[in-house]
Amino acid sequence: MHDFIYNYFQLKNNKTNIKKELIAGLIVFISMLYIIFVQASILSVGIDIWNEANPDQFLIYNPGSIMIITAIVAGITTIIIGVYAKFPVGIASGMGVNAFIAYNAISLIGPFASYLAILISGIFLMIVALTGTQARLLKAIPNDLKLAITVGIGAFIFYVGLYNTGIITAGNGTPTELGDLYNLVTLLALLTIIFTTILWANKIHGAIIYGIIFAILVGLLMNLILNYTSEINEDLPWINFDFSGYKESFIGINNLSLLFWEGLTDSSTWTDINFYIIIFILFLISLLDSSGTIFMIEKELENDPNYQIDPKKSKRTFFINSTSISLGSLIGSTNTIVYAESATGIAYGGRTGLTSITTGICFLLAIPFIPLFESLITDCITIGALFLVGFLMFKNITKINLKDNAILIASFTIIIFSILTYSIGDGIIFGLIFYVIIMIFTKRWKELDSILAFITPILILFIVLESTI
Repeated sequence: MHDFIYNYFQLKNNKTNIKKELIAGLIVFISMLYIIFVQASILSVGIDIWNEANPDQFLIYNPGSIMIITAIVAGITTIIIGVYAKFPVGIASGMGVNAFIAYNAISLIGPFASYLAILISGIFLMIVALTGTQARLLKAIPNDLKLAITVGIGAFIFYVGLYNTGIITAGNGTPTELGDLYNLVTLLALLTIIFTTILWANKIHGAIIYGIIFAILVGLLMNLILNYTSEINEDLPWINFDFSGYKESFIGINNLSLLFWEGLTDSSTWTDINFYIIIFILFLISLLDSSGTIFMIEKELENDPNYQIDPKKSKRTFFINSTSISLGSLIGSTNTIVYAESATGIAYGGRTGLTSITTGICFLLAIPFIPLFESLITDCITIGALFLVGFLMFKNITKINLKDNAILIASFTIIIFSILTYSIGDGIIFGLIFYVIIMIFTKRWKELDSILAFITPILILFIVLESTI
């Protein structure tokens, strides 16, 4: 077995060893672990909003089930990446795209049509991977606008986190205002943000996980005091000692499985213009996210002269991730992406698929323990992760060529519209439309890519129909 592992993953050629690969995989797992909790927090809010507005189409769900589904998809997909693509990366439900699904897609077209859209976007991405048109599609959108989309998603993620924890609230005479800082949930959220960012600023690895642990401990202390003085606050973490929800977390997976079927068989799905807009946005975000991260990881690996370069690794990784999006949607998972946190394992020395297999196995081994944390995970627990991921995405603004007026206007539009319309999709669409319009009216139409020029009238039609239907 020892010789097989060395030969299959070419460990000697990559100047690495089993111990180094295993530790690198464990580091990537720890770096990605937060997504299990954040995914449940984000999707729960989206589903709750839907259930409140549509009691006749109430979707029964369990946050513990969402956490288990996230771990299952991340574990299996990352293991397949390691075995087949032999690329040292981790894959899980993507930040940003999960927020779009929870706060935009589900509220617009419902959870059933949303999961159908996820399935279809994954199929389109698989076609792109099989036909080799990935590079051509990526070329259609200027790199600066790709960065602006990332910035807009980062700002949106943090804005949602601030609102959900009460740091900002609906204003009295203004759209929003500062919330009640004497509220324990809001106070804990602020303390978590400060604690997490201090760790990150001091370059402490695992700042997000430490931030979550800090918030859980402080929140439990707050609720412990409340338990003896009045009653516990359900928006703060608490331990349910009877563990009655443990079994339900596993059984509840059935409630989130095959949701797409109801959307598929509902004729109103196919006549809703929002359904097609959401497919387009899901496809675009997933294409940009995974392609960008794969490119970044490749460049990181190529800096090592001992790394065995093979273009097939990245192509297979993109295809496997696309397949994961479609198949994952069948059990209630949202669009998966290649995680930038994979770079932590590479920095340690992970070079082969053995790193990915280790990360995937760790996700699967965590599954039996996940339901125990269900009552601990609330919005104020994950706010540190949302803040850190948000500003790490937002810092890409420094790479945008803001001296180009067309880029400046389009980037500003993407970012501001994403936040103020509470829709990443609207931000992207309006930003692309504004870019093309400015390029045309400044006589720079020759610089426009033909694909972008072709889809712009379609995007304008989307906006018109969305507003009139």
